[in-house]
Amino acid sequence: MRKIRILWTDDEIEALKPHILFLEEKGYSVDTCSNGNDTIDLVKINSYDLVFLDENMPGLSGIETLKLIREIRNDLPVVMGATLIFATIFVTINIFVDIIYGVLDPRVRVK
Repeated sequence: MRKIRILWTDDEIEALKPHILFLEEKGYSVDTCSNGNDTIDLVKINSYDLVFLDENMPGLSGIETLKLIREIRNDLPVVMGATLIFATIFVTINIFVDIIYGVLDPRVRVK
């Protein structure tokens, strides 16, 4: 089975390291970068299944980066938010990814 490839872009990526390690332990392949320009370069040369994108970054903002991603791969799912939002709702995002790729039945209730 092919690993799901995620690109996580955040200018405070080190703060999200526990969440990245969690995803890797679950079998996801996670690349990281800290700015929009590197994100664009990585999207051009890699086949990602999902991008987590920080909204507020120096240089290219999340919105500007999203527009450029759409020019390269219009079909690539992108979840955008701030670092605190990602950290706060991480479990929900993880479940969302599992549902998208059929790992988790959406009818299952998480307690």
